[in-house]
Amino acid sequence: MDSVSEKVVAWRRQAAGALAAAMVFGSAAWAQAEDGPTEAPYTYRAEVVDVIDGDTIDVHIDLGFYVWIRYQRIHLFGIDAPAMGETAGDAAKAQLESLIGGKTVILKSMRGEDSPDRQGSFGNWLGIVYLDGKSINDAMVASGHAVASP
Repeated sequence: MDSVSEKVVAWRRQAAGALAAAMVFGSAAWAQAEDGPTEAPYTYRAEVVDVIDGDTIDVHIDLGFYVWIRYQRIHLFGIDAPAMGETAGDAAKAQLESLIGGKTVILKSMRGEDSPDRQGSFGNWLGIVYLDGKSINDAMVASGHAVASP
């Protein structure tokens, strides 16, 4: 009888220790997650329906389960292209159009400080656009058609 009760007591101690460890490590992981990157965990498939300029596009966003957001304007996060009407602006638009015009891309939304998603100064949603696993935002900067911006 003593051996059974000793085993129960030992098991309870181990369970209590495991629970305490889970609480400590779990709260540390939660605190670390709060200090994480500013990118939202939202990634979507989107169809590019129009290229507005060298850093802005209109897309149809596939939310899954046959739910779509149509004609959503997206500003490519972290880049700034020359204004339309300037030679460099027209070239930037042409470059972006050649990269993703009419294509299906992956769109990653950006997290704001007080909201799940972030909008730019013109009210457009901010996002990073990927095609075949490569950042189109970075490609526009690398090609010299846009500059990196904060």
